[in-house]
Amino acid sequence: MSDEIRTESEREWPARTDGKPGFCFSFVHHTLPEQALCLLGGEQEDIVVVTPERAVELTGSFDLGYPEVAQAVRIGDWTVLVEVDGFQGTRREVLRSLSENGEVYSIFHDGGATGQFSHAVDGELRTCFDQLAPERRWGAEPDALLAAMAEVGLGESDGTAGVPRPAATALALVERLTGVVVTEAHTTGHLLTVPFHAPLPDARPALRPAVLEPHAPEAAARLKELSRPSSRAELIDLVRGMAEAAGLLDSEALRAALVQTASGAAVALDRGSPLYDQVMAWQVDHQRARRSAEQPGQADRLDTQARAAMQARYEVGLAVRDAFAVLNKVR
Repeated sequence: MSDEIRTESEREWPARTDGKPGFCFSFVHHTLPEQALCLLGGEQEDIVVVTPERAVELTGSFDLGYPEVAQAVRIGDWTVLVEVDGFQGTRREVLRSLSENGEVYSIFHDGGATGQFSHAVDGELRTCFDQLAPERRWGAEPDALLAAMAEVGLGESDGTAGVPRPAATALALVERLTGVVVTEAHTTGHLLTVPFHAPLPDARPALRPAVLEPHAPEAAARLKELSRPSSRAELIDLVRGMAEAAGLLDSEALRAALVQTASGAAVALDRGSPLYDQVMAWQVDHQRARRSAEQPGQADRLDTQARAAMQARYEVGLAVRDAFAVLNKVR
C-alpha cells in the first residue's frame, strides 16, 4: 500500500469513532485548550478530565439539560476541539467567538449529505464551503482557499460526482493549511472536557409571528396587532405585552431590561449580561423539554403542560431579546 493511499485511509478514522458516522473538529490557533473550551460556550468551573465514553454519557443528562459536550487536545500551536455528536463549530456565532483575535478552521460531516468546512479570522467568517459540493462557497473571501482545496482534490465539480471521501479530504485540507495531523490516538484516554449549552443565535432583524404561533399563540397575536410599531414607546409596549402574554414578567432580568429601555438606555445583550443569561436559562429548559420526550424512560420527567410552557418561554424569550436589539438601535 502506498503512503498516499495509507494516509487517506488513516484519515477516515473520525467516521468510525464510537460507531457514529459524523464528526465536528475545530482547530483554534494560539489558544490554550481551557480557553478554547470556554470560547466554545463552556464555563471554566465546568471543565473536567474524562474519557470519550463518559463525555457521551454527559450528553444524555436530564439534570444538565442534555448539554453539548466538547473535548480538547493541544497539538503544536493549535487546540483541537472535538465535539461529541455536535455541530456547534459550523455556527457563525461560535466561529466568531473562537476566532476573536485569532484564527479557526472547522470541519463537520454528519456521515450523510451534510458537510461544512469553515475558516474564520478575527471574528469574521472568511471562507466557508459545502464539504460535499465544494463549488458552493460563501463568506467574506469565498475563493481564498481555492489553491489549497485543489491540491487535496476539492476542485470545481459538475455537481454530480460529489466528494468520494469527504472526511479524509477535509482532514487533508486542514493538515495542509495548519500542519496539524490529528490521529485517533489524540482523541482517546482522559481529555479536558466541558459540557455546555449552545450560544444563543444572533438577534433576528425582524419579529416573526409565525415563529411564536406553535408555542405561544397569545404572544403571536399580540405581535400581529402591532407588527409595525410607529414609535419607540409602541415597540416597548409590544415587548411588554408579549412578555406578559407568555408569563415572562416573573423574570427580574427582563423587568430590569424593560425599565432600562424605557429610560432610553441600551440593554446589554451580549454573553454574560443578565438578559442573555435569562434567555439561556429558558433555552436550557427548552432543550430539556424537547430531548426528554425523545429519550427512553425519561418522557415522564415532565408532563405535557410543563413541556409546552418551557418551549413557549424560550420562543417568546428569543423574540423579546430580538425586540430589545431593535430598540437598542432606535433612539
